[in-house]
Amino acid sequence: MIVRADDMLEALEYDDAPDERLTEQLERILTSYGRIARVPMLKKATTGDEDLKRRGRALSHGEVIQLMQTTHEGSAIDRRDNAILAVMFETGLRRAELLSLTVGDVVEESGRYRLIIRHGKGDKSRSVDVTNGAAASLGSWLSLRAELMENDWLFPAVLRGGHLTDRKLGAEGLIAMIDRRSEQAGLTGRIRPHDARRTVATSLLSAGTNIDIVRNQLGHAQSATTLKYSIGAREERADAIEAHSYIPVPPWAVTA
Repeated sequence: MIVRADDMLEALEYDDAPDERLTEQLERILTSYGRIARVPMLKKATTGDEDLKRRGRALSHGEVIQLMQTTHEGSAIDRRDNAILAVMFETGLRRAELLSLTVGDVVEESGRYRLIIRHGKGDKSRSVDVTNGAAASLGSWLSLRAELMENDWLFPAVLRGGHLTDRKLGAEGLIAMIDRRSEQAGLTGRIRPHDARRTVATSLLSAGTNIDIVRNQLGHAQSATTLKYSIGAREERADAIEAHSYIPVPPWAVTA
């Protein structure tokens, strides 16, 4: 059996590792088994060596809105991309979980949607909620895709000519879409699929959400994994407090 490195990537979901390090690890593993296949699409970052080495980041709410606004012309592709981004930044799903969703995994409940993750990391199942604007985006896409296709994949792939297909969207297609939308939005640095997960975790933790709620939302087995995101959350919370601080500096503390 030929082992594909990109299949291993989907299973590992090890986005925190630098790209070149993960590539080397996969090459060693595959070569040791004598089953070397192509090591996939780990693209070099577009903003230089420092960007290549970075571990990713959480986006601000403003940056997420900028991404979403690139889809507002309303074509079928725009509406698909809008729904993908909405689900990513609402739920924090892993890339593989997002791409494996089918229409049957979507349950409508009183104006919101519940997504059933049947095979999460460790083959564990859970559900996540999609609410408010994200629910409106997903609902609009569900209505349109029902008119356009009969396949089960929630997010189908797109041909180069801009036509939707019956195939599910793959990892490379998702990354290419995010790259394109990031460029259109004028965002600096490369946005990776896992950054949506960081964004959700940081946002929830910054708001003081109970750690167990965040852990369950992200599908972590251990709270210690969730707490890795708390450093960014604390920094964001401190910045927010500083921006809204109104306590005056006493005259004796003023420096020249």
